[in-house]
Amino acid sequence: MDYDTSDSRIARLATLGAFAAPVLAALALLGFYLTADFRRILTVVPDDVGYFFEIGRNLAETGRSTFDGLYQTNGYQPLWGWIVTGMHALGQSSPETMLRAGLVLQLAMVAGAGVLVVAALRRLFRPMTCLAVSVLLTVLTLIPAVNGMESSLLILMLAVLLWAAGRLAVVQGATRWGSLVFGVLLGLVMLARLDMVFLGMFTCGLLFLRAVCDKHNRSVWWGRFLLVSLGATVVVAPYLVYNHVVFGRIMPISGLLKSSFPVPGLYVPAGWVFRTRMWGCLAAAGLYLVWFIVRRRWRSSDAHRGYETLLAVLAASVCAHFAHTVLFMRWAVMPWHFLPYALFASLLAALIIRGFISISSRWGFAQRAGWMAWPVIVLLAVGGGVVAARRYRQNPDVNWQVRTYEAALWARESTAPEAIFGYKDAGVFGYFSDRRTVNLDGIVNNLAYQQALRDGRLGEYLRSNGVEYLVIYDQPDGSGSETFIMKYPCRLHPGVTGSVRLRRDDAVFRSGKFPSMDGSTASIVIYRLPRD
Repeated sequence: MDYDTSDSRIARLATLGAFAAPVLAALALLGFYLTADFRRILTVVPDDVGYFFEIGRNLAETGRSTFDGLYQTNGYQPLWGWIVTGMHALGQSSPETMLRAGLVLQLAMVAGAGVLVVAALRRLFRPMTCLAVSVLLTVLTLIPAVNGMESSLLILMLAVLLWAAGRLAVVQGATRWGSLVFGVLLGLVMLARLDMVFLGMFTCGLLFLRAVCDKHNRSVWWGRFLLVSLGATVVVAPYLVYNHVVFGRIMPISGLLKSSFPVPGLYVPAGWVFRTRMWGCLAAAGLYLVWFIVRRRWRSSDAHRGYETLLAVLAASVCAHFAHTVLFMRWAVMPWHFLPYALFASLLAALIIRGFISISSRWGFAQRAGWMAWPVIVLLAVGGGVVAARRYRQNPDVNWQVRTYEAALWARESTAPEAIFGYKDAGVFGYFSDRRTVNLDGIVNNLAYQQALRDGRLGEYLRSNGVEYLVIYDQPDGSGSETFIMKYPCRLHPGVTGSVRLRRDDAVFRSGKFPSMDGSTASIVIYRLPRD
């Protein structure tokens, strides 16, 4: 019973609420994704979602991993990309319906993730603690993870890993098969998002450390280390081999263009709310890791210490991920890349609440603290609902992706099926236009495009690939000139740009206006490229 109360109904109610919170949140969002005007749905998903769905459609229809239908690419997180491919293989429908279906699938994923986390926590913590963590997890992690990207799948796989770690007693003494299964799950986490390689490194590193330091059970820990490493390798290695054979590098092109490794730089993620949340979770991870190491908690093997150990591994991966982001990332770092930080903070709350319970029991106000927890949980749930409502009530008329969608519909209805477009942020346009679209920021392109930019052959590259139209953000420059230069940076060779001269009279479509990042207004404009 929670907080030494004699009423077991409170404990049952808290347990029911803990399991229900993520499910109810998913059901609340289900109606939105099934019935909302599609333009509103585009306000809550990033442009990159179109990369997954267009590549998935092409892979299902042609067997080629390509966005533009011209070149093969590996610029996407593989596991979610394969699931989207499976969706398109099972049934073809309009792009709008397929995206809705993908988002509904993600609602099921986050609901399942929440239930698995609660099931794992229930074995170790009191019902009220589980309820508080469940609500916090739903607000901070599960709702934001439904974005059409790999986020929901990643959170689900991390939840499966946490649940399996407890069931298989990985820290306490897993069997050989248990260690191997855990390794396989760890490999799937890394395929869900490749920068979770830090989690794999620290998990195997901890097992290696135990094998070195535990003189009495050294052979047992060596066995666990080897089996976990083997399971993860069996899952991840085929993908890396495929990248090397087909593309000549094990790193996907999206990672190659975004990273400056091994040359360090300095990247600071933008956005006040995003930075505040990220810094808070990062500080919690760093402080917890210091506490864990100083107190030598990793030496113990009981169930509660096992949870602390798993949390320490996640904290270490959070810190390593942030260090890599700051030192080696150059651009295109997005808020959803940091969702594991929020997951860590939610799981850490269980230990904080347990400590508070211990203190309240020692000082004789456990009963009062238990009743005080209810209004805090209700306030957290209501606050999370208000924040979510703001996200889902954005005005589509001032959203650049909605304007891009308008351009895509024009292309679908007004151009020949064989027409080819070029666009920098090409996800939404490429998928919903049903027209081949060459990605001009390079993330889902290939190295031939980077080489054309480096050599000053952008115009030749566009002509040779049959690009007839260029889609751009158009901001009035006040010059009144009949022509202007559109520049495209070479991400593989920073400082180098390619350019195309466009004539304003060649514009064939202009969307409604939307606010740009600098405070002015912009439009999505489609230009017909000159034939010369």
